[in-house]
Amino acid sequence: MNYDMEYGKIKKILLSDEMNAFMPGTGRIEKVLNALGNPEDSLHAVHVVGTNGKGSTSRMLASILNNDGFKVGVFTSPYITELTEYILIDNVEISGGDFVRLARYLLDFCTHGGYILSHFEFITVLSVLYFKEQNCDFCIFEAGLGGESDATNIFSDALLTVLTSVGLDHTDFLGDSVEKIINAKLGICRKGERVVSTDYILSSLVKENQQVTVYFDHDKEISDLVEKICHEKGLLLCKPSGNNQIEITAGDKGISFDYYGLKDIELPTKASYQIKNAVCAINAYRELAGICGFNKNSESIKRGTSGFVLKARFEKVLSEPLVYIDGGHNPACVSELVHTFEINNIKDIILVTGVMADKDYEIMYRTLDPYVKKYICIDENIPRALKTFELAEHLERFKKPVVKAFSAEIAAAYLSCTADKNDTIIYAGTLYMSDSFRSSVIKYFVDFDSEKEYSTTVERLTGKTFFSKNYSLPDMSVLLSGFGNPQDRLNIIHVAGTNGKGSVCSMIASILKEAGYKTGLFTSPYLREFGERIRLDGKLIEKNLLTAITSEIDERQNKLGYDLNQFALITMAAFVYYSMMDAEMVVLETGLGGTYDPTNIVKKPLCTVIMNIGLDHMSVLGNTIEEIAAAKAGIIKKNVPVILYPSEEKALNVLCDKAHEMEAPCIIVDTTDITTVDENTGHQNTFYYRNRKYSLQLEGDFQRINASVAIECAEILLNKVKNKEEIIQTGLKNCKWSGRMQCISNVPLVYLDGGHNPQCIEAVISSLEKKYPEYKKIYVVAFLKDKSYSEMYGLIAEKADSIFAFPLKNPRSLSKIELTNLQKNYIIKGRVADNAAEAYEYGLKEYDNKSIIIFTGSLYMLDDVYRLFGK
Repeated sequence: MNYDMEYGKIKKILLSDEMNAFMPGTGRIEKVLNALGNPEDSLHAVHVVGTNGKGSTSRMLASILNNDGFKVGVFTSPYITELTEYILIDNVEISGGDFVRLARYLLDFCTHGGYILSHFEFITVLSVLYFKEQNCDFCIFEAGLGGESDATNIFSDALLTVLTSVGLDHTDFLGDSVEKIINAKLGICRKGERVVSTDYILSSLVKENQQVTVYFDHDKEISDLVEKICHEKGLLLCKPSGNNQIEITAGDKGISFDYYGLKDIELPTKASYQIKNAVCAINAYRELAGICGFNKNSESIKRGTSGFVLKARFEKVLSEPLVYIDGGHNPACVSELVHTFEINNIKDIILVTGVMADKDYEIMYRTLDPYVKKYICIDENIPRALKTFELAEHLERFKKPVVKAFSAEIAAAYLSCTADKNDTIIYAGTLYMSDSFRSSVIKYFVDFDSEKEYSTTVERLTGKTFFSKNYSLPDMSVLLSGFGNPQDRLNIIHVAGTNGKGSVCSMIASILKEAGYKTGLFTSPYLREFGERIRLDGKLIEKNLLTAITSEIDERQNKLGYDLNQFALITMAAFVYYSMMDAEMVVLETGLGGTYDPTNIVKKPLCTVIMNIGLDHMSVLGNTIEEIAAAKAGIIKKNVPVILYPSEEKALNVLCDKAHEMEAPCIIVDTTDITTVDENTGHQNTFYYRNRKYSLQLEGDFQRINASVAIECAEILLNKVKNKEEIIQTGLKNCKWSGRMQCISNVPLVYLDGGHNPQCIEAVISSLEKKYPEYKKIYVVAFLKDKSYSEMYGLIAEKADSIFAFPLKNPRSLSKIELTNLQKNYIIKGRVADNAAEAYEYGLKEYDNKSIIIFTGSLYMLDDVYRLFGK
C-alpha cells in the first residue's frame, strides 16, 4: 500500500466540509463506541479542559509521567501541519502507517454501519483505539471546546480532570461570562470526580539589573468561582496546602521557581505563562500518585518540566534577528504573552500575525500594540482566517506601519530583505499559521542561497510559455481572490500598444514619482535582470520576495490544477507585491496587449493609454491593423479616460469607436502641437508641446510623441496637484529608459535601440538620418525568428552602408545559417558573426570619425551589448 497516497485521501475526507459541519454533541460518538465495544472503558483517562494552556499542561504532565516510567498517550488539538500531531505516545506522534491503518478501518466501519462522525469525533475515536492497542498506562485527553457536549466527554470514570486557565473564548458555545465558561468546562466531569485547577495570576514584577523576579498569586475571584461550581456539581476540588505565592526567576535560557517544597524547578522557556501550566501538571501528577498508589518522584517532576518541549509557545526560532513564535489566539493568551514581554524586557517588536475571524482580535491587538513597531499581516489562504486586507485595515488604526504579506513565506522573505539583526520578531495570533511561519523563517534565514534560489525561480518561470491564446483571466480571477483581489485595490494606469509602451510607461512613472507618489512600474520584457519587470520607485523587486511570491502563487495554482503562462504568473506577482508595499500608483504595461491580456484583470484603472498600433504578434492578435487595434482596445473601460497615440487612421477609428461605446473620455495626441527647437545638441531632446517646453534624455523624434502622450496622461492624474507643470517637466527630464535610442559610446559613436518590428526600425532610421545626415551608418543586427525580420532587414538595407549580423543566445533567435541566407538577398556590405563582440569588431573596421554604429533588431541583444561596453 502507498501510505502517502492513502494518507492524502484520508486527510482530504477528514478535512471535507461534510465532516466539519456538525454542532458539538456526544450522541454520534457514543453510538460508534458502543458498536466498537466501548474501548474507552479500558483506558486510564485524564481530562484536560480550559481556555488556555491545555496543550502545554497535557504535554508537561505526560513528560513527568514518562520520566517516572509510565507509557503515556496524549490526544491534543489542534494539529498544525499533519493529522498525526493529534495523537502521541511518549511524546512521539502516531506513525503514518498506523494512522492510515486505523483510519481506514474506522472509515469502513462507519460506512458499513451507517454511522456518521465529525472530524474531531473521528480523531477522538481513532486515538482511543490506538491507546488501547498500545496498552498505555495513562491516556491524557485534551478537550476541544470543553464541556458536556465535547467529543472527549466519553469516559464514565476518568481518573482526574485538570482545569487550566479560563477566559472568554468560544462564547457562542460556552457562555458570555467566565462563570458560565467554567461551568461549561466542568460539565465534562462526573459526580465525585477529582478536579485540579490553576488560578494563578501575575501579582508583581521586580527588575534588579539583569535579574527579573516574578510573583504569581491566587486569583481569589476565579478560585471562588471554581470552588463554588465544583461544590454545585459534586466534584472534589484538590488544593495543595502551603504558600499560595510562586516566585519565578527569569534567566537567559529560561525560568526557574520553587513550588511546595520542590526547589529550582526549571522550564526551558522564557514564557511566564508556562509556570501556571507547570503547576497544574505537577498538581495533577501528585493527585494521580494518590489515586493510583504510586510514589511521587521529585526528580521525575524536575526532569519532566525541564525536558518539556512544545512548539509555538513562545518558541525561540532564531537569535539574529531574534524570532519567537507563540500561538496566542485569544485575549487571555495575549495578555499572558504581554507578561512575558515585560519579564524579558521585549519592546519595539515586528509582529507577524494572522487571526481567525471568530476570535476577539480587537482586544488582542489593543493589548499587543504598545509593544509593536510594525505589523506584518498574513492569512495563509485559510478559510476561517481574517483576510489580510481586512486585518491590515483593522491594524492601521494603531498608526503603525502595516505590511500585507498574505502568507508566511512571503512574510519571511520580506523580513530577510528588511530586518536588522538586532530586531525582535514575534509571530502570534493563531496556531494554524505558526508552523508555516517557522519553516519559512528557517528557509529564508538559515543557509538560504538567495542567488541560487532566484536563479531557480527565474528558470522555472522562463521555462513556462510566455504568452498563450488560452483565456487565462478566469483562472487568474480565482487565484487573485485568494489574495483579496489586490489588483482592485491599486491605482493603475493601464498602457497598451505595439510600440512605445515601455518608454511612455517609464515617463509616466517618472512623473508620478516626482509628484511624490510611491510608484510601481510593471513592464516587459526584461533586458538583463528578470526583476526589471517589477519596479517600485525605480528599484527592482527584491530577489527573495520575487522567489517567495511566485512560489506562493505556483503552489496555490497547483492545488487548483491550473497551469498559467509565464506572463500571467508574473502579472499576479506584481499585483501582490505592489499591494504588499503600499504602492500609491502603478503603471501597468500590457503583454501582447488588450482584451485577453493577463493585465486586463484590472476592472477600473485611473486611465488607459494606447500607443502606436502596428502589425506585430499577428498569430495572437489578428492579421490586420483593425483586428490588432480591436484587441488593444479591450483595455478601454467604461467612463475611464483614454489617451491615444496618433496611430494611422484605420487604427484610430477602431479605438475611438470603442471609447465612444464605453463612454470613455478620449484624447488623441496631435503631432502638430509638437514643435522641435534648435537646442538638441549632444544627446538632449528638447521640444515644445502645446507651447510648453520639455526636455528628455531619450533621443529620437518618436520619443517626443511618446512624451506628449505621457504629458496628457499626467494632466489627468495630477489634475489637483500644485506645481503640476513643473513636476511634469522635471519628471520627463529625469526619465531614463535603457535600450531605446540610447547612446552608449561617444567615441566611437554607438547607439543601441531594441526596436524589434518594422515600425520601430523605421523610427530609428528616421531619427538617426535626421540627426546624423552626413554620417556613414553601420548597423549591427540580430532578430528573433517569430518577428518580421525580413522586412526589418530590408528597411535597414535601404539606408545602411554596411550590416553585420549575429545570432542571439535565445532559442527563438535566427541562427547563423538563417542570417547568412537572409543577407544573400541584399546587395550590401556585411558579414554574419558568431556573436555580438565579433559583429562589433567587424563594424569597427568600417568606422571612421564620420560614422555611427547602430545595434538594433531585438531587445534581447541588450545584455550582450551592455557587456561589450562595460555597462
